[in-house]
Amino acid sequence: MLTLGFVYMSMIGLVPSPPPHPQQQKEVVMTAKEKWSELFEWSKNKNLSVMIAFDGQQLLGLVVSVGEDYVELRNQQYGSMVILFEHITAVAGK
Repeated sequence: MLTLGFVYMSMIGLVPSPPPHPQQQKEVVMTAKEKWSELFEWSKNKNLSVMIAFDGQQLLGLVVSVGEDYVELRNQQYGSMVILFEHITAVAGK
């Protein structure tokens, strides 16, 4: 009876699902990095700005360079801003 109750509660969303396997989570981050890299290259080639959200902050700027684990931006206020990929939560452009 207890098992049936647990199954029913998990079906309607009252029981949280287990966290994703670390390997699966890593693959999702890699996919995001690839998509971000496309936007960064677009910004660099077209000389148009992107908005990067990280650690509760947002920065708007033109991509100057992209490394393996960072992106460098510039805007009117700052000549150089370096953001590590591990801190980025979202990128907007195009």
